[in-house]
Amino acid sequence: NFDIQYNPSKGTKILLMGLLFTLNIIIRIPSIPHEKGYDSFFIHALANSVSIFGTAKWWISWLSVFGLYPNSYSSAVPFTLSGISQVTGIEMEKAILLFCILIGLFGIFTTYIFAGHIYNGFVFKYMMSLFFSLAPGFMLFTTWEVSTRGQFVVFFPLFLYILLKEEFEIKKYILLPVCLVFIFSTHHYAFFLVPISIIYISLKIIHKLKPEILKNQYLNYILLLFFVLALIYPFFSGLFISSGSRYMWVINAIITNIRQTGPLVLFLPGGFIYLFIKK
Repeated sequence: NFDIQYNPSKGTKILLMGLLFTLNIIIRIPSIPHEKGYDSFFIHALANSVSIFGTAKWWISWLSVFGLYPNSYSSAVPFTLSGISQVTGIEMEKAILLFCILIGLFGIFTTYIFAGHIYNGFVFKYMMSLFFSLAPGFMLFTTWEVSTRGQFVVFFPLFLYILLKEEFEIKKYILLPVCLVFIFSTHHYAFFLVPISIIYISLKIIHKLKPEILKNQYLNYILLLFFVLALIYPFFSGLFISSGSRYMWVINAIITNIRQTGPLVLFLPGGFIYLFIKK
């Protein structure tokens, strides 16, 4: 009923997406004369090195490509920036600005297709793309600041979409490792994808061998218990607490997440409740 009542016409959809596309360009027009962020100057130097020498001087081992060898760094973004600068003929600082705008726009589409896997309604997909693309944390790394974390955030929804997609088995098993390797060459945050993938594979195996386990009515409460234990574990282990009160890290984490997530955080409590009561 929601889609029947509120699903806009094709022309309205095109208009709304066009406005969102335009807004993401305008909001990334710089108000400062140069790039910002200490990450930017470091990546800027690496990209210049690739352009000057024609290769990555920090590549000593194949692990250097992924920044897993001493004195190396993940190579995807420096190579991309060098390619943009050489192909377009513009200086590296302007190439960084163009790169940030492009991945900001690309983030709209990766979020849109991932949202469609959760709920295939235009309003939901559009709102998720809107909140995601304009979230302060995402804007921070895609507004003339070339931290490689920005590209990781952009490709994270795409990875989840490919992982959860069930309709195209052959393409999935080709695209998934390619996407995984690419993200690992982008930033070390890629290690977050490992437990996610392991959990997904484990659930698929359980579903094939003993599907009745996943139908257990108490499974939701067990998951909720694990979630609560994960939250209180640092209080007893000292993990993530470097100094000060044991409660200060919680306060700092809450403040940081609210500040970086933006208005989308208002949906967080309802989202958790929905997940824990959904069969």
